[in-house]
Parts: sequence; C-alpha cells; structure tokens
Amino acid sequence: MPRAALLGFGWLLCAVFFLYAFVQRVAPSVMVDDLMRDFAVGGAVLGNLSAYYYYAYAGSQIPVGVLMDRFGPRRLVTAAAALAGAGSLVFAMADGLWLVHYDKELRQSTHILLDSTPAGILVDEKVAFQSDKLTLTGYDDTAGIIRVSVVRSADPGEDTVTLVFEKSPLALKKGTVVDAQGVVTTVSLQEPHYGMALDGDLFYLDAETPRTPVQ
Repeated sequence: MPRAALLGFGWLLCAVFFLYAFVQRVAPSVMVDDLMRDFAVGGAVLGNLSAYYYYAYAGSQIPVGVLMDRFGPRRLVTAAAALAGAGSLVFAMADGLWLVHYDKELRQSTHILLDSTPAGILVDEKVAFQSDKLTLTGYDDTAGIIRVSVVRSADPGEDTVTLVFEKSPLALKKGTVVDAQGVVTTVSLQEPHYGMALDGDLFYLDAETPRTPVQ
C-alpha cells in the first residue's frame, strides 16, 4: 500500500476513534432508564459511572504526553484504540451484580451486593467448593445423601452454607444458611421444573421504584 494511502488510513482511524470518544461521553445520558433498570442502581451510582470517563480523561493527559514522546503516535494510538474497544466490549457484556429484595407493602427495594450473600456461591459461572473464594468445612456422604458445608475464605466467621444433594442422580435438594448470629434459614427444593420459559420482565424492577442500596 502506498505511503500516502497508509497515512490517510491512519488519519481516518484516528478520526473515527476521536468521534467514538464523543459517543462514549453522551451515551449514558440517552439510556439512563435502561442502565438504571439493568444494573439496578440509582441516579447517584449512574452519575459516578458517567464521571469515571472524565476522571480517566483528566488524569491521563500528562502520562499520555510523556508516552507520546517516548513511543510515538503510531504505537500509542493503536494501543489506545485497542483498549477503548476492549472496554466497550466489557461494558456491553456486563450484567447486574446485585441481589434485589422488593417489599410489596412498603414498595421499597433493597439492593445488596450479590457476592456478599450466600446466593453468590451458587451463581458463579464455575462453582468450586474448595477454592480461593470458598473453604470446605464439612463433607458427609451417607445413605445416598451428600452434605457439603462451606464458608467464604475471606470472612469465615460469617455465613455457613450447607448444600444437600441426592447422590443418584446427582441433584440439589436443600440448602441451609447459618449466619453469624446463629439464625438458620433453610430452603428445600421439591418437584422442581426445568426448561420452563419465563418472562424476562420478571427479573426487572421499574426504574421509578425507590431503592435502598446495602453495602
């Protein structure tokens, strides 16, 4: 490819990503309701999400100037374009990380970080009872019933989760949670149905619903 064509292509690529930067700045403002619904957050959290762009933009001015002098525009623009594309993909694939409890009488929803609850143990993409996140504290295999007890490795004094499985065929039958105060919560699975079609709206709250985030 002639040098002039390469220069033109490089200029066009820089112009496209410069335009894309403006799209990223205004994008959150045109999908506020969708973001609040899908991520189960309020206006303050969404405002911080939008502000992170400007935090990074302002804080990178001097480092980018130094890197430009050191490596030149070709390498730096290529790396920045790749980083921007990767960040957009991560944002597009992100989902909610909150456990939501809605009180119908008070018409109030409470949002708790999913990973800080016992439910977070079961919804990981890969569940491992002995890992960096979980510590196995008990195992019993008697009369076709398997009982597994785990705690979070980072905070073993909190909830203890015990899962009860039927061995043949392997199926989860019951779960018990004992919190730090000794309160026991048990959930039993009886006649579960699989492969049922559920309305996607069941898993969304109205954006106008009052929210109480719990850290």
